[in-house]
Amino acid sequence: MSALRFCNTTIIWLCLAAFTMRFSYAQDSDVALQSSCRSCSEYGLSMACQTDDLRGIASVLADSLNTLRNPEQVDRYIECQIADNPEQLVNYRDTYRHYIKATADAFALPPQLFQCILMKESKFDIDVSDSPVGAQGMCQFMPQTRDTISRILGWTNRRRDLGQIQKTREQIQQPDISSNDRQLWQTHIEHDDLLGMWNSNFDTLIEQKRYVDGQGKPITKIPTTFSSVGVRRPQNCIAAAGFLLRENLSDLGSNFAKLNAEQMQAQEPEAAINLMLILGASYNAGSGNVNKLLKNLATPTSLTAMIKALENSKDEDLKEMRDYIKSLRRCLTVGNYEAPERWYPTGTPPTCDAAKAVENELSGTPMRYWQ
Repeated sequence: MSALRFCNTTIIWLCLAAFTMRFSYAQDSDVALQSSCRSCSEYGLSMACQTDDLRGIASVLADSLNTLRNPEQVDRYIECQIADNPEQLVNYRDTYRHYIKATADAFALPPQLFQCILMKESKFDIDVSDSPVGAQGMCQFMPQTRDTISRILGWTNRRRDLGQIQKTREQIQQPDISSNDRQLWQTHIEHDDLLGMWNSNFDTLIEQKRYVDGQGKPITKIPTTFSSVGVRRPQNCIAAAGFLLRENLSDLGSNFAKLNAEQMQAQEPEAAINLMLILGASYNAGSGNVNKLLKNLATPTSLTAMIKALENSKDEDLKEMRDYIKSLRRCLTVGNYEAPERWYPTGTPPTCDAAKAVENELSGTPMRYWQ
C-alpha cells in the first residue's frame, strides 16, 4: 500500500470514528434531554422543553424537582392556609383548581405557579376588594395591564379574521426583510401563538361546561377581549394570568438562554423554584422591571444569581416584589408551612401539622392527582 493510500485510508477511518462518536454523543444527549423533559412534565414544568430559551437547562430543572412541591402538595398547603374560610375552600377545591388546570395545560406553565400566585394575590377570594393602587379581581390585574392584554387579543383576532397572520408567517421566512419588519412580524406571530393558547384554554372549559356567567349559565363563545367584566370572572382572569406569564417568559427568555447547564449543575439545588420565582416577580412588578434588574448581572451564571439580584434590589418601589418572592417561596418549597406575611394580623396562623405530616406521601405521583 502506498503512503498516500495509507494516509487517505487513515483519514477516512478517523473521520468515520469522529462521526460515530459525535452521533453517539448526540444520541446520548437526546436520551438525557428526553429523560429530563419527562421528569419536568411530571411536575407540571412541560414549558422547560417546549421553550427554546429553557431547553438548555432542562436537566438542571429536572435535578431540582425534589425541592419543589407538586400540585397536590401545594393543594394541601393552600387548604391549610384558607381553612378559616369554608366557602373559599370549597370554591378552590371544586372550581378554581379546574380553571388552573385548563390554563396551565393550554399555556404549558406549571399549575403550582398559578396556585401560589392566586393564593398570594387574593387567597382565592372572588370578592376581594380592589387594592389601594387599583388592582382588580381575584388575580389583581391593574387596569392598564388588563387593557394591554385586551388590545393584543383584539388586534390578533383581527389579523386572523383578515388572513394576515398566515401571510406574516410566510413573509418572515424571506431572507431580505428588514430587521424592523422581522421584529414586528415576530411579535405578531408570538401574539398569535398566545391567542391559540387562550382559545385552547376556553375550548377546554366550554367542553367541560365550566365557562359560566355570574348566574352559573354556560357560555359557549370564546372571549375575544379581556374586559372590566372578565377581570372579575375567575375563568377569565386565570386565563389572562396565563397569557401574561407566558408573554413575560418570552420577554425574559434572553436571560435564560445565556445560562449554561454544566456551570449551573453544582449551584442550583432549587432551580425549578427559582425559575417560578422569577416569573412570579414579573407578574407582580412587570417583566420590564425584572429585566432592568437582571441587566445588572454582566453575565447571568445561574437562576440563583438572578433571584439574588431581584431580592437585593434597593429600589423602594419594588419592596412589594421582594415580599412577593418570599411568599411564593414559602408556597412552592417542600416542607415549608409558614403563612405568608401579614395574612393573619388579628388571629393565629394555622399550624398545618396534619398537612405537613402527609406531604412526603404525596410526592410519588406528581401530576396524577391533577389529571
